[in-house]
Amino acid sequence: MKLLSYCLLGLLFCSSVKEGFSQTTHTIILNVNTAEIKKSNVEETCDFGQPDNVSNEDFSIEVRLGDEVKWEINAVDENPRELELINMKYERGRNLFRKEKINRQGDVIRGTVVAGAVGQSEKYSIKFKVKGKGSFVIDPKIVIKN
Repeated sequence: MKLLSYCLLGLLFCSSVKEGFSQTTHTIILNVNTAEIKKSNVEETCDFGQPDNVSNEDFSIEVRLGDEVKWEINAVDENPRELELINMKYERGRNLFRKEKINRQGDVIRGTVVAGAVGQSEKYSIKFKVKGKGSFVIDPKIVIKN
């Protein structure tokens, strides 16, 4: 009977620990006007769905250790050109993913936050390609939250 009590207590403890450290997946969608984009107007033709008064460079998301970040790309114009994510590259700050570059896997880029403390941030760049127009770079940031 004691053994059964200890097993039940252990199960209860394990399930509460798992709930306390649950992982969240943050999906970041880069919207691109493929008809209008050119090297000189990336800021005007791309966004992450943020308010108009927040630039792409100032766009940030808050994450916790263990969270997964997934980047996707979406064409917003009527007759879109083919789009392709290339990679996410660490630029400066705390390297939250402990990787200098994360390449595309299928149609998305995925990374798990494995380093950092509350308030630390990482500046990174997302490289993507628009068929017939070339490659482009956009550089938002990620911040560790409580």
